[in-house]
Amino acid sequence: MPDNMMFLIKFDPKTGERLSTIPYDNDITPEKAEAMLADGYELVPYEDWNLLIGNVDGKEYVKDIVHGSGYIEKPQKVPTLQEAQEVKIAELKNIRNAKEVAPLNNFDVDERSITRLQIAQKVLAQSGGTVDWTMADNTVKAIAAEDISAVFIALAIRSTELHAQYRGLKASVMAATTNEEINTIEWTEG
Repeated sequence: MPDNMMFLIKFDPKTGERLSTIPYDNDITPEKAEAMLADGYELVPYEDWNLLIGNVDGKEYVKDIVHGSGYIEKPQKVPTLQEAQEVKIAELKNIRNAKEVAPLNNFDVDERSITRLQIAQKVLAQSGGTVDWTMADNTVKAIAAEDISAVFIALAIRSTELHAQYRGLKASVMAATTNEEINTIEWTEG
């Protein structure tokens, strides 16, 4: 684009962000430009447009609405309390979910492994004996139906504890009244 190129830009009067950007080229008649200016658009030179979109230093800029002219670095978006709560709750849920499928007593307990363990438990309960099982650390161990039952019991206990911890943390997040308060809520090992 030529350095003398101009743009018609409409800025948000509250945030200074660009709402609409239209190149002032041969497609814009002087009459159309006058109508757009009357509608709140401003004539912005190419170098300022480059600054606004981040082509100068990699940062985006907005119109300085406090002073009415010039540009300032676009402020970081501060999430609302509800947005911060939703993000924190999703983070805590992801932690809980990851901990639920983490190996337990050296058994893999993800969905596929649980299915395999259930099948092995049924077979071993009917036939007795043991089966060689590849453990979470890739060692092989002879296991019986009772070993699998013990894993399922431990898994149920761990899951109950993880869900209780999650519910408590979620309640704390929902009771928080500031983003700063939410940021202090962390999953801790208990």
